[in-house]
Amino acid sequence: MKDISIQELQNTATKMRMKVVDMIYKAQSGHPGGSLSAADFVTACYFKYMNVDPQNPRWPDRDRMVLSKGHVCPIQYACLATVGFFPEAELDTLRKEGSKLQGHQAIEDMGILRTIPNIAVIMPADYNSARKLVHQAGVTEGPVYLRFTRDAVPQIYGPEVEFTIGKAHQIQDGKDVAIIANGDTVRLAVEAAKELAAQGLSARVLDMHTIKPLDVEAVTACVNDIGKIITMEDHNILNGLGNYDEIAKVVPEEQIIVGNTAFGATPVSPGHVKHTGYGVTNMGTLKAPMAKVEAAAEAFRAVGLDVTVHENVMNAIWHKLLVNSAINGMSALLETPNGFVAKNQYAHEVARMLVEEGLKVANACGCTLDPDEEMAHVYEVSRDTDATISSMVQDVIHHHETEIRIINGAVCRYGREHGIPTPCNDLLVQLVLAKQSIYLGK
Repeated sequence: MKDISIQELQNTATKMRMKVVDMIYKAQSGHPGGSLSAADFVTACYFKYMNVDPQNPRWPDRDRMVLSKGHVCPIQYACLATVGFFPEAELDTLRKEGSKLQGHQAIEDMGILRTIPNIAVIMPADYNSARKLVHQAGVTEGPVYLRFTRDAVPQIYGPEVEFTIGKAHQIQDGKDVAIIANGDTVRLAVEAAKELAAQGLSARVLDMHTIKPLDVEAVTACVNDIGKIITMEDHNILNGLGNYDEIAKVVPEEQIIVGNTAFGATPVSPGHVKHTGYGVTNMGTLKAPMAKVEAAAEAFRAVGLDVTVHENVMNAIWHKLLVNSAINGMSALLETPNGFVAKNQYAHEVARMLVEEGLKVANACGCTLDPDEEMAHVYEVSRDTDATISSMVQDVIHHHETEIRIINGAVCRYGREHGIPTPCNDLLVQLVLAKQSIYLGK
């Protein structure tokens, strides 16, 4: 607890309110009411009661504030900047593209909705496609989830273009590469295709407006006709390992580029989502020439994407997989939040055993991961997401098939290929499969 008087706290809270009003005015977006009413509480936390160190933001013994109401994030940003976690000048970037200071975000909604049986999940690219797809949703039997961006997006289609739920719309044809996109990323795909055309490459551009049911025939046609596919997704990706192997069954490995990307989005009201920020896109390859990766990266950069090319992209993939292998399966088995792994001495030890096995397999697969750093990262994620219910726990709760086969199961599979025993991961896979077999009946 810091030595500061009530009067000083009141004066500081007033200054924080002034910063909130200034931030929201400059952003021309946001909700001041919640931040203004929460100012006294948040100010007291950061300036008197909470033990935090701006010079060591990942201090393990720091106090944490879990802010569950996205509307009031400006007051927390104001306090964080004033305390010294980042320059106060960054407050002027609230809700701007590329800024760290966004509003409440959601990049998992489509993934969650896809788990509901018989639901259609749709994200239109512009006004005309939204108008047609909303009309189709109205006459479709069964539930439909429509996802929109609130940002002003350019018109891609004329009013005469027709759309069918479950059928991708081909914007243009090409023979060198296929770009599959949906929602706000369709305009980026069109721009990328223009940049590629300037380099003498022709791209087929597909608007995959319906994520479920997916137009598998259109994807298969891209594989058969072209063999090179890039997907641009305004969303999150599933956990696990093995997507590369599945693609490699139908596409030569010399033509596969691996990576992921992250975008910020803010749900502002029912049926309305604002696309608020562009994250980093990571790209790499296992067997394709790096020149192809760099060329693809430059095409993305030309349309405004921040791209990092990795010489060993599998480091990034296994880095995330190790966390999931230590937390998700065990939490699914015990039906506990993520933080249980770091808090409970027995779960803590099991996580260590799982990660040690995974590290041996990862490095045998060509990764160069540091054991101490990876182990510390797992426990850090567990603490930082203390109350989070992992996707695998949610699968168990809602009686869905889990991702255990492509998380811990992947560790086991690659371990067998390299002759590395993985008894802990093997056991966890079988236990989770046994648990899900009870409610799946198979």
